[in-house]
Amino acid sequence: MIRYYSKIPFEIENLSDSSDTQLLDFLIKNQQNVYDFRDAGTPYRFMLSALSIAKRRAIITGTERLMQRPIQPLIEALTSLGLKLHLVKNQIVIEEAEITQSKVFINHNESSQFLSSLLLLAPNLPHGLEISFKPISTSESYTRLTIHVLREFRIKVEEETNRYFISNQSFQTKKFFIEADWSAAAFVYLQLYASGYTNDIILKGLFKNSWQGDAIIQEYAKAFGMQSEWIDETLIIRNTKSLATANLNWDLSSTPDIVPVLVMLITLSKSTARLSGISNLELKESKRISVLIEHLAPACVEFTFQEDVLKVDAASFNESLLPLVYNPHNDHRMAMCFSALVYRKPGITILHAECVSKSFPAYWEQLANNGITLKEADSF
Repeated sequence: MIRYYSKIPFEIENLSDSSDTQLLDFLIKNQQNVYDFRDAGTPYRFMLSALSIAKRRAIITGTERLMQRPIQPLIEALTSLGLKLHLVKNQIVIEEAEITQSKVFINHNESSQFLSSLLLLAPNLPHGLEISFKPISTSESYTRLTIHVLREFRIKVEEETNRYFISNQSFQTKKFFIEADWSAAAFVYLQLYASGYTNDIILKGLFKNSWQGDAIIQEYAKAFGMQSEWIDETLIIRNTKSLATANLNWDLSSTPDIVPVLVMLITLSKSTARLSGISNLELKESKRISVLIEHLAPACVEFTFQEDVLKVDAASFNESLLPLVYNPHNDHRMAMCFSALVYRKPGITILHAECVSKSFPAYWEQLANNGITLKEADSF
């Protein structure tokens, strides 16, 4: 997005091959009248702000699920600046308009991406942008990451309580290396635990002092006997096979994307846990908590989900009662989660397995390299 806003084609190293990233790259390089974001929520929200100041008409669309996901607070924020956006059936229509205001309020309770989208937009506006918001912790780590990246390109961000101000500025572009994805790395921890392997796993491209919130998986994994060791810029993960910690209590409001991984680890280790700050998981690519309960409850995993808290009791987990067929509801993280069950229930089928391309295109290939036999299932 910074390369788009700066209009300077600076070099980006280690760009992800995920379908979301590749789609965003394509849409940025190829001006459209109709932008189809398919199921890509992050590009959808980030480009909505960018297209709203492009001074031309554009139509935004996507899959049925994408168009059901939260977007109204961002539309209202952009409209309050004088921009013209409106929902028409399952599309957002953007009309040519001029910015008339330089202050905006954003309700980002449903998605931190609303705030990140405005932060990326702000330096490009004639008078900058003052952004105010209510204090919430939902996915706060992603907001901090956005500000960190802006500062990497010498954008000055003024911070006060519940307020950011960014003046009109130019990005100081440079060759930029993108850190690998800690959200994807969390599934490596899950696979290692589920497999019971004791061989060291080596990962490169991650930062020891990462700004990504999901790097906290290193700490959470300790509760399941997994250790993380850094040698220079290389991460070594090992499974000590020590007993898992019981009665876990974690606030995951800032790192919701690793909740499915943690639920699977809790299940496989027959632990108990109280997980809070997770209500927005029902607004993701799938209703993630509901999907987890749908597939794990038959195996005697007890769940209590009320408002913002999920209680998991897997003490009676019975792997023989696990389903043979898993429907991830086209959610990449659900598909990768359920794949870990193959070590406990060989012969499982995961529907719509191609959805992992959204964040981890090589996932099935890497699983095959771990000795798991994969084949195309018969039609369901």
